[in-house]
Amino acid sequence: MTDAEGAYGVVPLEALKTANKLQWIQSAQAAPPAGYYYPELIDHPVTVCNPRGVFSDHIGQHIMMYVLGLSRGLSYYLDVQRKASWDKDARQFDPVDLSRATAFIVGVGGITRPKRRGCGIEACSS
Repeated sequence: MTDAEGAYGVVPLEALKTANKLQWIQSAQAAPPAGYYYPELIDHPVTVCNPRGVFSDHIGQHIMMYVLGLSRGLSYYLDVQRKASWDKDARQFDPVDLSRATAFIVGVGGITRPKRRGCGIEACSS
């Protein structure tokens, strides 16, 4: 660790003591477990980064993909497609008109922000 400028994960105290050039540590978690930030690490001039928010847009978009697919019964059509057949009536319910639907989104963090945008929700109230 004496020549390392960066590290990933947990840097044990013994390694930190010899890390003369260490400038940053990339935590593997957005919220590291208790004990990750031990007193010597807190006092060290190193910058600890975390992946918070990295996947927010991707997860939000993935959720919206499911909303769109489920509202149209895509899973029923996929089932008949796997059987190499076509059944225009495979969907077992009427499609959901999302412009008339209500979305109940729990949370106000980075992952829910893209979902709110996808649903046309700009602000939330309690």
